[in-house]
Amino acid sequence: MIFKGKAETLESIEKKITTAKILPQISFSYDEYSNQKESILKYLEDNKWFEKNLIVRSCGKNEDDIHYSGAGQFTSVGNVYGKENVCNAIQTVFESMGTNKENRVFLQPYINEVDLSGVIFTIEPNTGSHYYVINFDDQTKLTNSVTDGSGRELKTLYFYKGNNQISEKKIQRIIALAKELENLFKNEALDIEFAIKNNELFLFQVRPLVFNIPKVNREVQDYILKNIYNQIIQRNKSNPNILGDFSIYGVMPDWNPAEIIGIHPNTLALSLYEEIITDSVWAYQRSNYGYRDMTSFPLMIDFAGLPYIDARISFNSFVPKDIPDELARKILNYYLLKLCKYPEYHDKIEFKIAFTCYSFDLQKRIEDLSKYDFSELEISQIIRALHQLTNNIISEKNGLFRNDLLKINTLTEKHNAVIQAEISILEKIHYLLEYCKQYGTLPFAGIARAGFIAMEFLNSLVSINVMTKTEKDLFLSNLKTIGKTISNDSKRLSRNEFMKTYGHLRPGTYNICSPCYSKSKKDYFIFSKEKDEIPNKEAVFIFTKKQCDKIEILLKKHNFNCNFESFISFIKEAIEGREYSKFIFTKTLSEIIELIAIFGEEHGYSREDMSHINIKEVLKMLTNTNINIKDTLAKIINNGKEKERQSLNVVLPTLIWNEKQVYEFYHFKNEPNYVTQKECEADIVEIFEEMDIKDKIVIIKNADPGYDWIFSHEIAGLVTAYGGVNSHMAIRCAEFGIPAAIGVGEDRFSRMIKLKRIKIDCKNKRIIEIC
Repeated sequence: MIFKGKAETLESIEKKITTAKILPQISFSYDEYSNQKESILKYLEDNKWFEKNLIVRSCGKNEDDIHYSGAGQFTSVGNVYGKENVCNAIQTVFESMGTNKENRVFLQPYINEVDLSGVIFTIEPNTGSHYYVINFDDQTKLTNSVTDGSGRELKTLYFYKGNNQISEKKIQRIIALAKELENLFKNEALDIEFAIKNNELFLFQVRPLVFNIPKVNREVQDYILKNIYNQIIQRNKSNPNILGDFSIYGVMPDWNPAEIIGIHPNTLALSLYEEIITDSVWAYQRSNYGYRDMTSFPLMIDFAGLPYIDARISFNSFVPKDIPDELARKILNYYLLKLCKYPEYHDKIEFKIAFTCYSFDLQKRIEDLSKYDFSELEISQIIRALHQLTNNIISEKNGLFRNDLLKINTLTEKHNAVIQAEISILEKIHYLLEYCKQYGTLPFAGIARAGFIAMEFLNSLVSINVMTKTEKDLFLSNLKTIGKTISNDSKRLSRNEFMKTYGHLRPGTYNICSPCYSKSKKDYFIFSKEKDEIPNKEAVFIFTKKQCDKIEILLKKHNFNCNFESFISFIKEAIEGREYSKFIFTKTLSEIIELIAIFGEEHGYSREDMSHINIKEVLKMLTNTNINIKDTLAKIINNGKEKERQSLNVVLPTLIWNEKQVYEFYHFKNEPNYVTQKECEADIVEIFEEMDIKDKIVIIKNADPGYDWIFSHEIAGLVTAYGGVNSHMAIRCAEFGIPAAIGVGEDRFSRMIKLKRIKIDCKNKRIIEIC
């Protein structure tokens, strides 16, 4: 079979397919309609076409070509009834295609009130991987909600072709149709439109899926997915030191790799993130702060190069040490089951799933446990443990996080000593990594935990009506954070002065291919020639006496070792300190990355080459002096390139709780994290497409601290695919009072990129797609 255009293709297979029904049609060309209009209309009238609801569809000369699909280029008019309306619709469709004599229009009965409608791609178009990708709507009863993008409750199913176990009957029928069409056309890359009504499957269209990347080797992909499948089974086995009956893996539950390094990071970025945070540093911090000791267990695992957080290990690390194993196991299973039930909470587990600290409204929030067979005694035991742990962290005299605030300042001194030392580049990289962990990311992790607790306290003050959400936002906007300092200094300092302090930052903190500010050819900031101080125009928040008194009473009632002043001081210092400590350790990280680039250059390798190295493999060279460094680097680079190439062909769900999801999974709908209660409407701009971002809504897939420069450009709003309620960008937007939707999810983000203008309504928690 060959493709001949929409109408002709359907007509040619109408009697050949057995898995679906094709609606009857009548078609005619522009030339035929121009010269034989009356006879065509008479035929339609005689055969009672005007007595039923119709859809008038385009069949352009250049549509559905093997090299160009023309999908959505021309108009179709649906639900048309009566001669006059049909004539008007025919004219409209022809006008949308132009006056080529061979352009055709075809009419079919219009189907409404369908049970399900959608589109299936028989190959994953972004990667060339062997998946059936089914995007469908089973809510609105419409047939065009997928194709025109109007559907708001669309579902997307990925089904690997090597999988023979199809879980749902309706999906079995759709895939059977896809397989039949693949066989008929001898083509693995098809775009198929369909609908189901009254248990009957209708085929509306089939055309070649045009994409410009090579198809993936099926055998290689089978091998990779089988390995991931076995890996999940193996890791799900019980371990006496890990509580919980099963594991869940996600890209955002803890330490947010999707936000910080992306879902397809290069090997260097992935290995650096493991080295300085997720291998052991994260666990040492939590153990130091009174949580269960998980130092023997890396938090992050990569599935064929895709970084995932083991949520079971994460949840273990949030249980206070004082909780006995039997109760801790019960808590763990509650967390895991709740995350399975509410997968949209994957990027906000500390707010929506786990109880990780004490707050003024904990008693109310923790009541949920009583629905899951927790006794009053067990709940009280959990509350007491969380209270003691929290008190130890926020205590005015010996609060754990205050020691970390002091420790972070030691890193600069250690950093400078290594840079000035007369040692090899590899030795400098080694020592900087060790100091970055000991005096950088370890105290940062502690301060970040304190920052989270501070936010929990603020949220609880809103929850119990001591302050309003607007007052909380204003309080946050008054904090003196590094983000504000960067924005103000870019207007106050010369470029050279500015770069001395901030030049180490880069968009993509772990990405060697992303130049830091000081080495970039782009100026991310607008440097002012005026040296005057920037006036502070923002409103100031001051607690009322009534609020002060209420908080003082709350602190005594809840037995905290602090008064109002030291409590508010803790909140300010913790949130400000989190951003400051991140700024400090990223300076050392940036230096490490620059030294790696120099090391590569000395041996004939570019930054792009060095992005493929695993830092652990490079550090082994320190103890192996009998090697050829250039040849060894070549092997490491090639290994990294191959792994990254393979990882690009793997599509996995955002959250995995069953090994079967490796082969079949839904993209679930994300609930964005809205920041402020403001709203904004503006054109959207992707950061690398256009640098004029003033008064625009900036849209970034994953935004790490290196993107702080955007806040010096008076942006209207921000949207990210990934990021949690407590993420870096959420905090920044709160500071600057910028409306934002953080973590909208992969599906919605992909759709929004194609738009020109949106409205973010944070108060009502919605994003309105304007055009």
